Amino acid sequence: MNIKRLLKVRPVTLKNIFLLTIGPVLMTILFALVFSKIFVEQIPMGVLDLDNSSTSRNIIKQFEESPRFKVVYYAQSDDELNEAIKTKKVNVGFIVPHNFDKDAKTMKAPKTMLLIDESNIVIGNNALSYGSEILNTLNAKIQLNVLEANDVVPYAAQQSISSLSFTERILYDPQLCYMRYLMYALIGILLQQVYIGVIAPMLIEEKLNMVKMKLRSKTGLRRLLKIFIKIIVFGILAALGTTASIYVTGKYFDVPLRGNLIDYFIILAVFILDLTAVSFIFSFIFDAIDQCVRFSMFLSVPTFLTAGYVWPEYMMPPHFFDAVKKLWPLVYFINPLKTINLKGSDFSIILPYIKGGIYYAMFWLPIGVGLYLFKIVGFKLVTRKLLNSEESTN
Repeated sequence: MNIKRLLKVRPVTLKNIFLLTIGPVLMTILFALVFSKIFVEQIPMGVLDLDNSSTSRNIIKQFEESPRFKVVYYAQSDDELNEAIKTKKVNVGFIVPHNFDKDAKTMKAPKTMLLIDESNIVIGNNALSYGSEILNTLNAKIQLNVLEANDVVPYAAQQSISSLSFTERILYDPQLCYMRYLMYALIGILLQQVYIGVIAPMLIEEKLNMVKMKLRSKTGLRRLLKIFIKIIVFGILAALGTTASIYVTGKYFDVPLRGNLIDYFIILAVFILDLTAVSFIFSFIFDAIDQCVRFSMFLSVPTFLTAGYVWPEYMMPPHFFDAVKKLWPLVYFINPLKTINLKGSDFSIILPYIKGGIYYAMFWLPIGVGLYLFKIVGFKLVTRKLLNSEESTN
């Protein structure tokens, strides 16, 4: 009998072990491969040279030789270039107007036009940055040549166009790599999905089983102990899977890992405790496993977008972020994970997140467990009434 029961449970157990340990690692590798290129390069570009002068051709040559752009289309009119952008043939358009060279030499400040397709902000923002960098450099060179052509001493010409200079220093992620920015959040979302996807269905299944037994009996207490042990084991497996995912991103995809094991352990333990509380709440709300799983999957995007990770909290409506922190714990994991790894911050910086996660668990875990037991007792009362009504009818 015990062997049959073991064989019956084993496939589900193996599936859960795979989801908690191997699943996050595989999905992390998949996401890392998608975002593996550090720079956005070879952006398709179209040009329209209405001046056809040596100056305009030199400007276009700079775009042609840049690894950031790939000039694939030479338009003959504004309409052709706009149509090429509209049909996704190119993502960037560049127009040199009539008489550009003549106006530049007479210092009339002619204007070129850079058309950016912002329907994809990743490509659009990079194209704007790259294009502005090229044009600013060329602008200084053209001004210098014009001044020298007008008999201005080279040193004076150089001084006149460099009266204001600046040096930029991009901190923490100077390469502006999307993978290094997003990967910490993706790891947190994967942990959230697989852990709730394992714990909540298990709790729902055990809830339905416990309706048939007395909670204070030896069988009932053993069942409660079994649930407790499962949560601990699955929590450890989830922590191992997430730790492996973090290690893989640092070892094979050069994602910065500047935290120490103690920091990782603390924020992982607190987050898993918070997710356990969420799982108890879900097991109270839902009686069907498939509905619970679908709902938890649905929450991935909104919880990510409202966690203050991609959209800053001060840009949200007043008190909105405070409500988010009270209702969902993702903010207490992905934000400190990014902070300690990208910035190399010490423990004092992530301590407010840890405290927030602990307060979240202290509030929601007792409520979740209480509601879970209340639901079991409620089911038992309803079942007893139904049995009594059937007996009285018979």
